[in-house]
Amino acid sequence: KGSPLAPYANDFVRAGQKYGIDPRFLVAVSGIETGFGRAGSGLANPFGYMSAKRFSGPREVLDRMGRELTKPKGYYDGRNTINQIGATWAPPRAANDAGGNAGWPAAVRRFYQEQGGNPNAVVKGSGRGAAGPVDPTDPVQQVSGQIPGGQIGAQNLQALGATMSPQVIAAI
Repeated sequence: KGSPLAPYANDFVRAGQKYGIDPRFLVAVSGIETGFGRAGSGLANPFGYMSAKRFSGPREVLDRMGRELTKPKGYYDGRNTINQIGATWAPPRAANDAGGNAGWPAAVRRFYQEQGGNPNAVVKGSGRGAAGPVDPTDPVQQVSGQIPGGQIGAQNLQALGATMSPQVIAAI
């Protein structure tokens, strides 16, 4: 999608692994909040996390966001689906709602589904995602066979710009 976040793909995967969050969900949140890092506070806060707070960049906010989303007894404790998280992240009529919060869950669900995720599945904690386990010996084949619309290959993904590791391709 022409996102300036593309160089941070490994950071999305790393944060997802560290905190037990599907990296596709993190990407989807950046889509609704800042057009995948192209608008609003952009790379200083591509997730709209803590409203207008500016961070040093995507790595810092990914870590802070991952920690908050998975903190026991925090705002998001027990909220594991896009709709549940959205009710807390972007509640309609909240003080910081510029009129888009009501559409937040639907947009995040759509962006998540575009990446091959089941928008009804849990996105954090145990049993997250819909793609199932990825075969580390051939993650591209394992994931590409589950993406709506057919098969894709590493060559197609790498043609988008940069060389990507198999783990990044699997996350995409």
